[in-house]
Amino acid sequence: MGIITLFTSILAIFVAFLSFMCTYRWERRRATIEAYKDLQEVLFFLYEYKDEKEIELFVNDTKSEEYKVLSSVLGSIESFAICVQNKTYDQKMVYALAHGYIDVTLRKKITLLLDVKKSKSSEDYYPNTAWLLLWMDQNYKL
Repeated sequence: MGIITLFTSILAIFVAFLSFMCTYRWERRRATIEAYKDLQEVLFFLYEYKDEKEIELFVNDTKSEEYKVLSSVLGSIESFAICVQNKTYDQKMVYALAHGYIDVTLRKKITLLLDVKKSKSSEDYYPNTAWLLLWMDQNYKL
């Protein structure tokens, strides 16, 4: 009788662990999708309304409302990139969702924002955004 109880207990622990891991992966992917959906709303502003010359003009005028909005866009990308780099979000899912949009379509605009911001300060306030672009471009292929 004791062996059956021990076997049943070990099996229950295994099933509970398996269930936990499946739920963890599912929730991580769900969080990734939700975060990317929120980021898309911010990125749409950058994609739809601003060309490179407008961005450069607005970023150079630190007192304008557009400067604040573009800085906020860059901050949102940075926050997302931090979570990707720290593997809070599922990297495979991020690549599947964002490849072609962040690293191709918006790369020039994001890089322009980063370059202008770097030229104004000796601090690099957005290292994870640069990492995200590099990671998507070179290090991760499905």
